[in-house]
Amino acid sequence: MAKQYKIHPAIGIARVGTSAETFIGPEIPGQLAPPEDGRYRDTTGELRRQAARYWVFEYDSDQPEAAPQPVAAAANGVARIEWTVHLANKKAFWFEFLGLQGEGTAGYPATHPLRNAGVINGAQRRNRLIIDPGPRTLTGANQSIDIVKGNSGGHPETWPGKQTDGKEIRALGSMSTDAQGRLLLAGGFGTSVKPGTTPDGGLHFANNDGWFDDVADGPVSARVVFDDGTMQPVEPAWVIVGPPDYAPPIENIVTMHDAIFDMAVRQLNAAPQLFDAATNQFKADYQPSFTREIYPILRRAAEYVWVIDEARGHHRWNYTALARKPFVPAAGVLPPTVIFARLRAPENWENSHLDGFMPKLRGDNGDGTALTLTRTQYHSLNQWKQGLFQDDWPGAPPPPDITISATRLDRAALENCTGGAFFPGIEAGWILRDPRIYQTPFCFRFKPALAFDQERDPNGLTPGSVTMRSALPWQADFYQCDDQWWPAQRPNQVRLNAAATSASGTDSQWDKGINDEVEMVQNWWRLGVVVPAANPASPAKFHQAERDLP
Repeated sequence: MAKQYKIHPAIGIARVGTSAETFIGPEIPGQLAPPEDGRYRDTTGELRRQAARYWVFEYDSDQPEAAPQPVAAAANGVARIEWTVHLANKKAFWFEFLGLQGEGTAGYPATHPLRNAGVINGAQRRNRLIIDPGPRTLTGANQSIDIVKGNSGGHPETWPGKQTDGKEIRALGSMSTDAQGRLLLAGGFGTSVKPGTTPDGGLHFANNDGWFDDVADGPVSARVVFDDGTMQPVEPAWVIVGPPDYAPPIENIVTMHDAIFDMAVRQLNAAPQLFDAATNQFKADYQPSFTREIYPILRRAAEYVWVIDEARGHHRWNYTALARKPFVPAAGVLPPTVIFARLRAPENWENSHLDGFMPKLRGDNGDGTALTLTRTQYHSLNQWKQGLFQDDWPGAPPPPDITISATRLDRAALENCTGGAFFPGIEAGWILRDPRIYQTPFCFRFKPALAFDQERDPNGLTPGSVTMRSALPWQADFYQCDDQWWPAQRPNQVRLNAAATSASGTDSQWDKGINDEVEMVQNWWRLGVVVPAANPASPAKFHQAERDLP
């Protein structure tokens, strides 16, 4: 038998927090993964970090239809699993974020401005502006190491050093292994440092010279060591360390999984049953599953009511009626044709988000543009509108399948991230739509680049490549994006009263009390988290909890 080994999730997601304590991010699609005690803060009030847990799976090429099996240390001939992680932050080194400029094969024009353009020498720019602690390795189960300044074991490190305010970034995270040899990877503490001369407030939403923060990304590699001393390489994964998700039960209408899958469908022939690569068209006879493909979009739209006032009074679906084939008109139930007619077509993304179509959220190039569903989502809903879908609705929302599998780990991580608008985004930006950064055949797995300089023409990625287009510091964008951007992760308004007698509850601005970008830098960790009501029958299905600001 020919055995191969791969890490899953292929793209893991960790999130910053101020606590030394961590909790494991979602590993089952459609199921919330809160901390074990149900609280996102530790006993001292600090915000816990979300960690990504990585598994190694064994594939048997002689049995390609067999499900890959998880590998554990000290079992079935495996002595141990060795892990290496290389995180970096290259935001301060990279080009300024200016909307969609730089996306696509043309790349950035020669005149595109750099962040910190005053640091002009190439080697000096890298040494002064890139946070690169080098790789860290764990050689067995029940080990741990912090990814901090000075403990790389001799590998080259670059850290910006102290800023004029006396503060500096000295850590990007930590890694540990459990008794089974799985890797638990946590990011930084949400630290952002500024030049001492920077006045409070008045920051640009994305580009601020002299600033550094500790979000990061990079490859996760491993090898399996067997009892007989032989070793087997493992197909590597990636980690993205992003800002917190302040509404973890609420999913984005377009998730990161949706955005990447849509790219793969149309550019990498990832779903030939859905899209004809030869004609560059979606297949007219494709019939999406109502339960797996239509219902999730409708449910996400319905749950926006808990994080943005603009959704109040909308999207109260009768799923059973909408799943019926053919549709039977009923009082109070909008037919699929009417629902679809209210959706903004993907080609109309350059319209205003106030054009009367849905989603009523801003788009990839800021003001004057709008978020749309992906073309794949839009096609599935168009088929549903015409009655061309699988009527597989069980009569009620299906309970989540709680089994762990390789592909489900991949999906769960990405479904809890933003897939647009990428202006610049939360965890990552429009680089996710570039097919050149993925391995082929497509498997939701990034392709490592051979050299740093390839990033101008991204045939693969190096540590820090995914997050370097993101806002610097990330809190500046979180302050300014309080109006119809990413309410499923950065709420606009929240419900305060879990015992409310109506579904509307009590409204409050989520960032109430924070008056500028620097105050967000100082107080981001004190903001509330949207959680499910303790009583599932409560009219206020989701509400804010654990807020530490008055």
